[in-house]
Amino acid sequence: MTLSFEDAYQVLNSNLESNAGRYYGPTGSLPLGTGLLYNSVRFPMFVAEEAIYYTVEGFVYILTHECDVDQDNQRPFNRDVVFCPILPFEAFFDQVLKLVSPDKQGNFLTALAKREVSRLVYMPTPNQALPYGGVMNLNRISSTDISAFNYGDAKCLASVSTYGLREIDFVLQNHLFRPKSADLPLTRH
Repeated sequence: MTLSFEDAYQVLNSNLESNAGRYYGPTGSLPLGTGLLYNSVRFPMFVAEEAIYYTVEGFVYILTHECDVDQDNQRPFNRDVVFCPILPFEAFFDQVLKLVSPDKQGNFLTALAKREVSRLVYMPTPNQALPYGGVMNLNRISSTDISAFNYGDAKCLASVSTYGLREIDFVLQNHLFRPKSADLPLTRH
């Protein structure tokens, strides 16, 4: 049987291994950089059915270190901001969870909560802008120009705490630096 949204959210939250209450801290006057969550940021999204990129607007988690986008540092490439889109949990439920067979949805959400799906990261609720939190697909890491963070309704929603940053960094490191499953050329002599 397919899970209802409420049941799916309950399964996810009841199996979280991270402490959602320690995940975020005040943004204060933090500069644009690692650990900030923004909403209404424009970025490219590839649509496979049409083989074309669209410009979309959504939630993002900043990966670029603040010194690398500080406009007072006059150096090449200081306008590119690397980020990972965050899909609100409601959209994740509607668009992604339906791809999982109904008898496996609970197990999939439990694995997501326990950080056993290496390419996905559940971000707990930072505030009412993301009332059910969201999911980052680490295979969708992208970049955009720094001006996208000052365009239209784009604004900083939250900052992860030191605890939250450590949690996300651990998942990123696990995902990006896993040993290859296939041998590379010249691995064996």
